[in-house]
Amino acid sequence: MQRFTLLLTCLLLTIFSADAQELRGLCGNTYEDQMSQIDRYRANMKVAQLQPSKSRNAITYIPIQFIIVTRNNGSGGAKITDVLEQQCLLNEQYGAFDIIFYQADEPMVLANDVIYTDHTKTSGNFTMRQRRNPQAMNVWIVDDATPQSGGPAIGITLGYYDTVNDWIVIRRNQINGTNNTLAHEVGHFFSLFHPHLGWDAEPYDVNVHGATVSATAPNGSNTELMDGSNCDNAGDMICDTPPDYNFALSWTNCNYTADVKDPNGVKVDPDESLIMSYFRDMCTSKFSPTQVEMMIADVNSNQRNFLTRNDYTPVAEEITGETTLISPIESEVTASFNKVELKWTAVDGAESYYVEVDRSSSFTQDNFKYVVKTNSLILEDVLDADRNYRWRVTPYNASYTCVPTSSIERFRTNISTSVPSIGTVNDWTVQPNPVSENADLAITVNAKNAFIATVKFYNLTGQLLTTQADVRFEQGQSTTQIDKGQLSKGVYFIALENEEGILNKKIIVQ
Repeated sequence: MQRFTLLLTCLLLTIFSADAQELRGLCGNTYEDQMSQIDRYRANMKVAQLQPSKSRNAITYIPIQFIIVTRNNGSGGAKITDVLEQQCLLNEQYGAFDIIFYQADEPMVLANDVIYTDHTKTSGNFTMRQRRNPQAMNVWIVDDATPQSGGPAIGITLGYYDTVNDWIVIRRNQINGTNNTLAHEVGHFFSLFHPHLGWDAEPYDVNVHGATVSATAPNGSNTELMDGSNCDNAGDMICDTPPDYNFALSWTNCNYTADVKDPNGVKVDPDESLIMSYFRDMCTSKFSPTQVEMMIADVNSNQRNFLTRNDYTPVAEEITGETTLISPIESEVTASFNKVELKWTAVDGAESYYVEVDRSSSFTQDNFKYVVKTNSLILEDVLDADRNYRWRVTPYNASYTCVPTSSIERFRTNISTSVPSIGTVNDWTVQPNPVSENADLAITVNAKNAFIATVKFYNLTGQLLTTQADVRFEQGQSTTQIDKGQLSKGVYFIALENEEGILNKKIIVQ
C-alpha cells in the first residue's frame, strides 16, 4: 500500500472527541468497521488455534472478479495489463500458503461516471449490486475509493473492504505489480484486522501521547504490551503481531527506531513487514502465521461457501513461453485500412490474449483494447487510413498472469478499403518476390474455376501505376507472366480485380 508521510500539523488534526465521526486511515476500514466483524473474527481465531492447517497440500482456488470502472466515454480506467500484474503479485503473496486467485470471468470494463467518481451514491451503489459477480470476490477499481460512512480520512483513502456489500473498492492508481493495497484489503475480506487496531484514527504522536503511552488506546481499548501479556485482548488480539500504535504514517523507512515505550516502559518494536500494517510497500511482504490460519479458517467457513467450487479447477498452468508477433510487423503497409488482421504465435497454457493497438508508443493516445481466445484478431472499421500504428499482445490464463507482454511492432494502414476477395481462388503467389527492376513477374493461381481479372500495380499511397486487362487464369493451377512496367525500386501492391472482388499482395522491386 502506498504510504504518505504526514506532517506533524496533519497528525494533530486527527485528534477528535469521543462523539465525533471516526477518521479513516489510508485503508478506509475504521475501528468500527473492523469491530462489526468481531464475531466472525473470533470464530476464525478459535478455528486457527484449535485446528491449525499444518499439513495443507491442496491449493485452494478463489474466484476473483475485477471490475474496471471508467468514465462514460471510456477514459480513465485502470489498464488490464496492470490488473494482470496485480493478480500476479497477489498470487505470489497468497500462494505462499496455498491460496491462488483465478479470474471468475475476464476483467469487466464498466463505463459509469457515477461509480468512477463517487461509487457511494445511491445510483452507483445500485448498479454495483446489479453488476457484481455473486460467485466471486469482487474488486471494484475506481478513481475515488472514499467510503460512504465515517468522517474525513487521514490522507487519501487508497482502498477498503465494504463489510456491508462484501466487496473491495480500490483506487485505480493502486492496481499494479508493486502495490500491496489489494493484498491488504483482501486480508480484510478474509476477516483480518489492522495490527494497530485502536489507533486507526489517531496515529501515535509524541506530542500528544508522550514517550511512554498510556494503558488506554485512543479509542478506549487496551494498549497492547510488548511482553505479550495482554495480546489476546489488546490491539488486533493476535499474539504473533507485536504492538503497533499506527507508527507508519509518520515513518519513512522499514526500520522503526523511535524511542516509544509501552505502558510498562518497554520500547515498542513493531513488525514493519506485515501487509496488514500501514508501513510502506517496500517494507510489507507477509502475514503472521496466525493471520494466515485465520484467513484459511475464513475461506473454509460457511460464510465463504460461495467462493468454493468442488466440481471445478481453473486453468492454472504456468506459462513459460512468450508470444511473438507475426503480422503486420516491421512497418508493413496493410492491404486495407478498414480490415486489418493481426496474428501472433500461440503460447502453451494461455487461455486469453490481451491485444493493444495504438498510434503512440506509450499506448495512451487511442488505445484499442481487446481480449481474445485465439492467436489472431481482425480489426474491421476501427483504424484510420494512412496511419502508423503500434501493437502488442499479453498472454495469460485465469490463474497465471505473470507473463511478459510481447515486443512492440509497427504497421501502417493503407489508404484503400477492404473489399470481397475473388472466391474462386484457393491460393495465389507472385514470383520472384523481391523482383529486379528489369525482370517480369509470374503469377501462379490455384483456382476452382477459370476466371478473367485485371492485374493492377499500386504504390504505397494507393496511386494506380500500371494495368493489364483481361488476364485469363485457368481452372486448377496455372502460371501467367505479367509485365510490371517501368517500376523503380520500392514497395508496391499487385492486385487481381474483377466483378467478384479483389486480391492484394505486396511486392518489392530491388
